[in-house]
Amino acid sequence: MNRGSGLLQASQLLAGAGPTGPEERDFVWRNLHKCALGCGDALLIAAGQYDFDLSIRRRRLPAVAERLGDSTASRSLCECYEAAVAFKAHPSRDVAGDASGLAACLRTLWRQVLTACLACRVPKAESLDLLGQLASDEMRQGIKDFSNWPTIPQLYINGEFIGGSDILYEMYQSGELQGMLEPYKA
Repeated sequence: MNRGSGLLQASQLLAGAGPTGPEERDFVWRNLHKCALGCGDALLIAAGQYDFDLSIRRRRLPAVAERLGDSTASRSLCECYEAAVAFKAHPSRDVAGDASGLAACLRTLWRQVLTACLACRVPKAESLDLLGQLASDEMRQGIKDFSNWPTIPQLYINGEFIGGSDILYEMYQSGELQGMLEPYKA
């Protein structure tokens, strides 16, 4: 979800006067690329195909992206993911292109990916609009207050708070997280 809030902030900046300097331009492109990675990774996770090895994720994404049910969206997601991987490998390179167009594409993909992920677990997810859910500071603080945990993202399994990304990484390294998630594999 934090990738969605970065997309929202970048989109709001683009909708205004646009990035006015190199720092704002860098902020926009970094957040757009992070969102593209987040979309692909979320879909891989929901499909039980995520791997910490980036090369494996890149190989698996095209087949998993077909779950979007729209070949144009699947292709766009794979293209955005590859561009984000290239940007991540060389973040200091100058990025050319239409940031507004990419932001619009990612807003659509974000909704489609969230719907596809939720459809794996929740019936009739198509009515949900989650893009702006974390845009407000009040909503973000409410999540932190609810769990009594200082950071987002957070993982819940069957309504039970498991932890934040640091805890999840440790649990993954020890194998504990995989065991907890085994009953939910598709």
